[in-house]
Amino acid sequence: MPVSMGSYKASTFTGPNSSSNPIDFSVAVNSCPAGLNGIQYSFDAPSGVINATAGVIALSSNSTATGIGLQLKDNSGNALKYNTNYTLSSYNKSTGGSYTIPLKASYYQTGKAVTAGSANGTLTITMTYQ
Repeated sequence: MPVSMGSYKASTFTGPNSSSNPIDFSVAVNSCPAGLNGIQYSFDAPSGVINATAGVIALSSNSTATGIGLQLKDNSGNALKYNTNYTLSSYNKSTGGSYTIPLKASYYQTGKAVTAGSANGTLTITMTYQ
């Protein structure tokens, strides 16, 4: 699902580790059946992880901007951990149903300078039903 990050001037970034304002988005997990023991999900960054502590992934190879990556956080502002299982805690075994995974994305300065251009990234989400 595409997430529109908007446009930013290079001057938005004031040095390494600075970031743009976060964009809220949610991943829908629809029509989960009742009776499962649990639902887990994990995130993978096909382009690579630049800064695991800050949750920053590399831009896709077709991006032309330089000096930035995409930072992803959970709804509480904690950096995502990649290749780590999370539990969908809102899942109700008795009823099943549809749920959302609220997330935040921002551009994050990784280099000494930022150059303008396209800045796209890809995140793969794997769902595990138990």
